[in-house]
Amino acid sequence: RGAGYFMGIELVKDQATKGRFPEADADRLCAELTPAMFRRGLISRADNRGAPAIQIAPPCIAGPEEFEEIGAVLRPVLEEASAAYGCT
Repeated sequence: RGAGYFMGIELVKDQATKGRFPEADADRLCAELTPAMFRRGLISRADNRGAPAIQIAPPCIAGPEEFEEIGAVLRPVLEEASAAYGCT
């Protein structure tokens, strides 16, 4: 979801049912994702306001190369989190 270049990626424990994380897991997940993205060079944040989400706001001059780079950083971060939290 998003508007313009400000996007939010909502995180769910189960993609098929859209099942949410328990509150404690959601808070811990967000606390782990933000530094994991930063270590890989993506300045972004994960936040839990009822449902965890990653907030992305690239500059308006971003183009295909920058979006590819964002995806290249996010993919392994989310794959690691998915494995660690037993997501399906």
